[in-house]
Amino acid sequence: DIVVINRRTLIPEIWPGGDRSQAYSFYTSGSGGKKTLITICFALALHRTAATNRMPVPSVLIIDTPLKNITPDINPDLVKAFYRYLYDRVENELRHHQLIIIDQLLVRPTEDSPLAFIERFMTVNDPYHPPLISYYS
Repeated sequence: DIVVINRRTLIPEIWPGGDRSQAYSFYTSGSGGKKTLITICFALALHRTAATNRMPVPSVLIIDTPLKNITPDINPDLVKAFYRYLYDRVENELRHHQLIIIDQLLVRPTEDSPLAFIERFMTVNDPYHPPLISYYS
């Protein structure tokens, strides 16, 4: 796919396979899943640009439910490609950033990844996996 930024509106468009007639943007993507992915990719692009150009940007990136409405059983290739891309960015341009992913689905980096990967499960009424806020249910 090709990403093109409209110079008049500054709204990025995705051209699937480079086909402009199939173009979609955040506003025309239709599904909540695609809108979430576009938003995450935009945030990653901002962080990558800032990191590459040594510009000030928060070094923590929090992504909540990145694959909303896109499940591994429906589109496993997209799930794998997304996390492979995400972890590759954090291993390279964003290596000085901390990435926090909040999701019901756990996709680990590959075993040869240099990332310091930590997972935390939070379950109500489970003393071994307490919720982040103890009194919230």
